[in-house]
Amino acid sequence: MEALIGIVGVAVLCFLLSALWDFTKKTEKEQQWQAVQMQDRKRKQQAEEEAERYRTSLVKRYKNSPLTREILKTICDGTERNPEEIVIDKSGASGRTDGMVRSYDFLAHRVPELTDSKAFSYEYHPIQNLGVTDCVFVRQQAALAEAIREILGEDYSVEYKDDGRIVVMRLKPTKHF
Repeated sequence: MEALIGIVGVAVLCFLLSALWDFTKKTEKEQQWQAVQMQDRKRKQQAEEEAERYRTSLVKRYKNSPLTREILKTICDGTERNPEEIVIDKSGASGRTDGMVRSYDFLAHRVPELTDSKAFSYEYHPIQNLGVTDCVFVRQQAALAEAIREILGEDYSVEYKDDGRIVVMRLKPTKHF
């Protein structure tokens, strides 16, 4: 009988040690997974910060450029009124004031097209052991739109179409029904 109690005691002890071992392994895996997720968040944040620095420098460059002033002079109607809508794409910019559309064609003015975009990539793991690369893009069209918005005032809403390749800026409504 004592031998049976001893065998049962050893079996219970083995079971408890096995459960403790599994719990320890599970805790280690959870800690490793949390560390991977933390690194993923840091990589994403770093990519977003680098993209923001680049975008800010591009906006500043466009804002201080005489070419941006020339574009605005062409697409505005010559009065103090701002265009109701401004569309910027890779080949130029257009402004609509009182239904009249005025365009600045980059090709006609020998300005290079806005085709460059810079990607800031980072890797993340949506599932353990599966690495996926994603990118934060900064497009020239968006930077030019932001520069124009800063020059003309914050009265414009900005909408990005076709993955940011086309930017539509519209004056925010001031009259409501």
